[in-house]
Amino acid sequence: MMIFRGFFSASKIWVNFLPNEPVPPVTNTDLLVQSMKVAPEWLIFASNECFEGNYILPYFLAQNAVCAAVMLLFASWWVLNFQPDRTTIPCSIGENMVAKVILNPYSNRRNAHKRWPQAEAALRAAGIAFELAVSERPKDVIQLAAQAARQGFAPIIAAGGDGTVGEVVNGLAQVRPETDFGTLGILPLGTANDLAANLGLPRDLWQMARILAAGKTRSIDVGCVNGLYFVNNSAVGLEPYVTQKQTTIHWIKGVARYLVAAVQGIFDHPSWNGRLEWDDGSYEGPLTLVSVGNGARTGGLFYMSPHADPSDGKLTFVYGYRSSRLRLLALLPKTLSPRGEFLHEAGIQEVNCTHLQIRLDRPSPAHADGELFPHRVTEVNYRILPQSLRVLV
Repeated sequence: MMIFRGFFSASKIWVNFLPNEPVPPVTNTDLLVQSMKVAPEWLIFASNECFEGNYILPYFLAQNAVCAAVMLLFASWWVLNFQPDRTTIPCSIGENMVAKVILNPYSNRRNAHKRWPQAEAALRAAGIAFELAVSERPKDVIQLAAQAARQGFAPIIAAGGDGTVGEVVNGLAQVRPETDFGTLGILPLGTANDLAANLGLPRDLWQMARILAAGKTRSIDVGCVNGLYFVNNSAVGLEPYVTQKQTTIHWIKGVARYLVAAVQGIFDHPSWNGRLEWDDGSYEGPLTLVSVGNGARTGGLFYMSPHADPSDGKLTFVYGYRSSRLRLLALLPKTLSPRGEFLHEAGIQEVNCTHLQIRLDRPSPAHADGELFPHRVTEVNYRILPQSLRVLV
C-alpha cells in the first residue's frame, strides 16, 4: 500500500506550528514564508519520484496535490484558531487536597514523559499534595487506577491523553458502581486531549493545575461499549480504520498524524453493510462509518459528533452511507468545523440515543477513546451512564 511520502515535505509548513509547548503567535506572513520555502522541495520530490518510475505521473500528482492542499488548509485553520493561551488567571486553591496522579509516560509517543517535570512543577506551585504512580506497560493504567480507588485516593488525576483518561475510568469501574465513578482530574499530556477540549479546559499545564486545585467539578456521562467504558468517543468503520493507520505513521508529530491518516484511509476506501438499531429507530444498508460521541471533537481535529453534550444523558452518533473517495475528500475539511457543516450533506445522519446496537457484514476495527479494540468486531452494543463521573473543571 502506498505511503504518501509527499506529505513529509508539505508537513514542514505547519509542523512547527503544532508543538507540545506553547509558541508565540504565528502570522499569515509566517505561514506564507514557510509555504514558499517548502514548495521547491515538494516539486523536486515529485519530479524525482516520477522520473524514477516509482509512480504513474497523473495518479501520483493527483494524490499528492490533494495531500498538500489539505495540509495547507489545515495549517491556516490551526494558526487562526488554536494559538495557545499563556495568560495567567486568578484562582483559589482547594484545602487539604490529596490526589493520586497516574502518569502514562507513553502518551503522545513518550512525549508525556518529557513534559512530566513541567506538570509536576505546576501541581506543586498550585499547592496540590499528591502521590505519583507511573504506568510501565500497556493497560497498566487500568490497574493503577483501580488500586488508587481501593486505597481511597480522591481525586484521581490522569496525566496523559484521552486513552489514559479512558483507562483510568475503566480502572475506577472495577471498584466503584456505574452510578458513581468518583472524581477525575486531567493533566492533558496526550496527542489530541479531546475530552479536555470538549470540557473547555486549557492546554497550559499551569492553568490546568490551578483548576485542579480549585476543586470545582462537573458531572458528565460515561459511555459503555461491549463492556468497555469511554468518556469522549467510540467508533466503528472508517474512523478506527484511520486510528489504526495513524499508529504506523512515524515521520510526523502530533494531531497532524490523524489528518494524514484520514486522507490515506479515504484513498483505501473501506466500506461495510450493516444494521443499526437505537431507541426509536433503525437503519439497514451500506455504511462507511459510525462515530459515537459523548463529546463533540475526536482525533484532535474532527468534530464527528458536533452536537454531542457530555452531560445530557445521551449518546450522539453519526453514521454515513457508502461514498466515493472524491466525496469523502470533499467532506473531510468540513469535519474540522465545530458547526457541523458536514451533517448537511446527503447520506450523513446524526442521532441522539441512550442505546445503540450495530451489526456488520464483516469485521471492522473499533476504538474507545482512541484505544483500538484487540480484535475486529461485527457486533457492537452501546449504552450511556448519565452523570456518573465528576470531572474537575
